Amino acid sequence: MKTCLKRFKQVPYYVWILFFYLYFASIVMEANTDNTTEWIWLINAVSVVLFSSFTGIKGGLLLSFLVSIPNFSYEWYASQVTGQEFTKLGILTMTFVLNVSLAITVGHFSNHIKQNNRMLQEKNEQLNKVFNSVDATIWTYNLETGKCIVSEGHAKIYGYTRIEFESDSTLWLSAIFPEDKPIVKEAEKQYLSGQKTDIEYRIYRTDGEIRWIRDKATPIMNESGIVMEVNGIVTDITEIKQAEKQIHQQTHLIQSVIDTIDSYVFSFDVVNQEVLFCSKGVEKIHGLSFEDIYEDKKRWRYSIHKDDIQSFIIQYHRVLKGESIKTEYRVLPDGQSVRWASTNMTPILDETGQVIRIDGVSIDITEYKTKENRLNTLAYYDALTKLPNRYMLVKYLEAAIQQAETTNGRFSVMFLDFDNFKKINDTLGHHVGDMFLKEMSNRMNSVLREEDLVARQGGDEFIILLHETSAKGAIRVAKRLLAAFSSPIQMDGYEAVTTPSIGISVYPTSGKDPDSLIKRADLAMYQVKEKGRNDYQFYTNSLDKRVSRKMKIETALPKALKNDEFYLVYQPLVNLNTGQTEGMEALIRWKAPFGEVQPNEFIPIAEETGLILDIGAWVMKQACMQNKVWQQKGILHAPISINVSARQMKEKGFSRLVKQTLVETGLSPTDLELEITETVMMNIGEASKVINQLKEEGIRISIDDFGTGYSSLNIIKDLTIDTLKIDQSFIKDLMENHKATNLMKDIISIGNHVADKIVAEGVELEDQRDFLIRNHCRIGQGFLFSKPMLPEDIEASQRKMNILAKRKY
Repeated sequence: MKTCLKRFKQVPYYVWILFFYLYFASIVMEANTDNTTEWIWLINAVSVVLFSSFTGIKGGLLLSFLVSIPNFSYEWYASQVTGQEFTKLGILTMTFVLNVSLAITVGHFSNHIKQNNRMLQEKNEQLNKVFNSVDATIWTYNLETGKCIVSEGHAKIYGYTRIEFESDSTLWLSAIFPEDKPIVKEAEKQYLSGQKTDIEYRIYRTDGEIRWIRDKATPIMNESGIVMEVNGIVTDITEIKQAEKQIHQQTHLIQSVIDTIDSYVFSFDVVNQEVLFCSKGVEKIHGLSFEDIYEDKKRWRYSIHKDDIQSFIIQYHRVLKGESIKTEYRVLPDGQSVRWASTNMTPILDETGQVIRIDGVSIDITEYKTKENRLNTLAYYDALTKLPNRYMLVKYLEAAIQQAETTNGRFSVMFLDFDNFKKINDTLGHHVGDMFLKEMSNRMNSVLREEDLVARQGGDEFIILLHETSAKGAIRVAKRLLAAFSSPIQMDGYEAVTTPSIGISVYPTSGKDPDSLIKRADLAMYQVKEKGRNDYQFYTNSLDKRVSRKMKIETALPKALKNDEFYLVYQPLVNLNTGQTEGMEALIRWKAPFGEVQPNEFIPIAEETGLILDIGAWVMKQACMQNKVWQQKGILHAPISINVSARQMKEKGFSRLVKQTLVETGLSPTDLELEITETVMMNIGEASKVINQLKEEGIRISIDDFGTGYSSLNIIKDLTIDTLKIDQSFIKDLMENHKATNLMKDIISIGNHVADKIVAEGVELEDQRDFLIRNHCRIGQGFLFSKPMLPEDIEASQRKMNILAKRKY
């Protein structure tokens, strides 16, 4: 029975209505009455009642009616239909169709409305959850009712509940920071007039804490443009404000530090072509303010020296391609002297690898460049005569050789030594001698072509390069030079005659490299001196005693080491303040069978022949052994220094040889100092790896004759060194030449920044020592303290010095 009822309930209601129509139609047909209208109204009335019931209970009450239908048979109805009955049945059928159609339509919309109501209710519930779950406060203000509705997030920001706020709208205004109320009121005027607002202000929470909030409001207007409602959102931005304050403080601190130094930091937006940031240091270097640069982004370029601007632009384009660069250039600030700047630029890329920004820093290097230029002048030019020195000459010779090889050309080199000049210095003094040297330089230049070059070798020796000149052309120049010095030189009331002895070498017959051409012109000059001076001589293969002496040295040198003909002497490095020995330099001497041979005679030959490797190894071992003996005797506890040649540094096993020598002699690496010669410094790129290896072992590195060549400047930049030894040529004229004094100060200043200690070579006078002490050079070496001595003499001297020191302290 239950199953039957369940199935009946599943039947749609409009099916039941169909049965009712048929039932009533049968009644009308049986009644056989003309009053069809009344029946139709009756059927419609019943239909309405049934329809209302069925739409609510889905046809559950129809079962009892269907059971009571008497004699229900479709075939019976069909057999009883006549004309009049057919008319009635048609009317009833039309009524049925209309009512069923109405029932189906209303039922469909009724279900759809119910379904939409359920969905709307679910969405409202979800919206309320979102509305009340966000940390921000969402609010709506209705201008008609004057009510403001807020979300639950209001409590998290303000501290009081949603209900408290909605019941008392004055709470919101009272929570606003007093100084910020004008901002809020102005925003209120704007959104009430139909404008969107976005403001930031402070509030007091109920617990007294001050919070920063951001309030965005959007007005809602009707068709007439009248604001009916305002919707807004309030977010707590306190932490953001605190972070901004911290960043501002850090930025201000960094800015303060940057503004105190002679440099400036900048950031340039490549995409928009505008300066994003530039510190105040730009005023010191370029003479421009940030406002000047911001208004005209290219204005700072105008201050760059015209000879440097093209180079700078090339470097700038390298940065645009993604490369970090460092460049140096001159600037010309308005109304100021030329300054030097060093700029580092780094590209900043986006995710696609495109340069979007350039960050950089520029440093004022004017002072450094001034000192470097002085040293460059010293490196390439003679301080007295302003003529190029030997190093500059070598560069010109290298260029001339390269050109001659290309064009199959010739050129000549002259070596001049002036006769009797030493007598001028000795009788009239160095001051007069210097004036004569300047006049001699002028006279030589007066007889040469503009493309020729006069260089000062040193003392009264000069070298002349005659470009594209044959032997005949060299003879003509030599005769003009002799004629130029045939008359006396008169300077400041002094008069003297000095004539040149001229040696000539010709490329390529006399040599194919600068050293050979200079040496052979020198040999030819000595030939002139031996023949009577004041003449010229070409180099030939059968030159005088100098050539034969050289051959004698070359023959005897390989046997010298085997025959124990070499010996070492030592010269102390002395503390200028205390007189204590702070180091010892080992110097080689050679007592050959044919007499004493000076190092400047046999060392170049040893380097040419390769014997310097064995000689150098012997010197190193002897010096280390001697230092160890002195330490054991308690005589000396200071580093021993030895000179190292370029040939030794190029040898692959040199660093291994040094370490092995230290192991064999038991000397600590810190007690050995290697002095790098000028030749090594000129090829420092090749030797830097070896030097770094030695430094890693703790061995000390010294630069000898510092200031006499440009290579010394490169050493400053590329190597970490322990000692700088200033060449004695600077000390010699220290007290008589004002320019030499200033130059010496610069060299000491630079040296103290790049080395642990500075040593002045060739100190012979107390005045020189006092000058060095005043200018912060604390170590000296020279005859004022000690000449080079044998080991036993050094021991006696050190014992005496140690005794005096004990008595003093």
